[in-house]
Amino acid sequence: MPFPVKRVHFGNYVFNVWENVYEPAEDSLLFAENLDVEKGSQVLDVGTGCGMLGVLAAEKAGNVVAIDLNPYAVCCARENAALNNLRCKLAFIQTDLLTALNESARFDLILLMHRISLLLSVKRNLGLGAHGQEALMDGKLSTASSPKLHYT
Repeated sequence: MPFPVKRVHFGNYVFNVWENVYEPAEDSLLFAENLDVEKGSQVLDVGTGCGMLGVLAAEKAGNVVAIDLNPYAVCCARENAALNNLRCKLAFIQTDLLTALNESARFDLILLMHRISLLLSVKRNLGLGAHGQEALMDGKLSTASSPKLHYT
C-alpha cells in the first residue's frame, strides 16, 4: 500500500490521495458541497479517483458502486472508504466506463465529472433519449424515471 502523497479534508471526512490518483480540485469540492443524495438510494460513482464523492454519497445512500480505470485509484478509494468508516456501503470495480457493470444494474444517482461529450455518450447508453440530451445540456435531468446526473 503506497503512502499518501497528500491528505484532503472535507468537513468531518479525510481522504488520502496517492501518487497517480486524481487529487480533488475546486470542481470536486464544489460538486461535493452540492451533492444531493436521497436516503437509501443506489449510487454509481464513475471515475471515483480517491473516492471522495462516493464516500460522501455513502453516508445517505443504500449502496455505492465506485468505478475507475486506474487500479491505484480503486485501491486508494477503497482505503478512504475504510478510513471514513463507510467501507461496508461501497463496492469498487476497476473498469473503463460502465463496461464491467451488469446490464440489469440500476442506479438512482450517477456521479460523473467529465466533459459534456462524454456525458452525451453515457446518456445514449442509459437510454435517456432526446429529452435526456436536452436536460444534460442544462446540467440536470428532469425525468422521474431517469437517474440524476451531477456534474461540473
